[in-house]
Amino acid sequence: MHNENFRMRRILQGLSQAELGRRIGKSMAWVSLVERGFLYPTPEMVTAIQKAFESYSQSQDRAEYMSLSEVDAFIAYCRDTNPAKGRT
Repeated sequence: MHNENFRMRRILQGLSQAELGRRIGKSMAWVSLVERGFLYPTPEMVTAIQKAFESYSQSQDRAEYMSLSEVDAFIAYCRDTNPAKGRT
């Protein structure tokens, strides 16, 4: 899971950093550090994060929030249409 995808997914799912942190047993600061690329979650934490996204998505009104596949498609679209793509 890339950090940019992690942040975008969280935002598109409607989760705050604090709420996601609570769901995975980490602090809001930890979530922020991962999103900004200062920390990299272990494979176990990536799994916990994905489960948190899935469980949150399933608990929300489907008309108001995007499904994970819709979020993934949106992320891919944004990446493909980004004019700064390929710049470092």
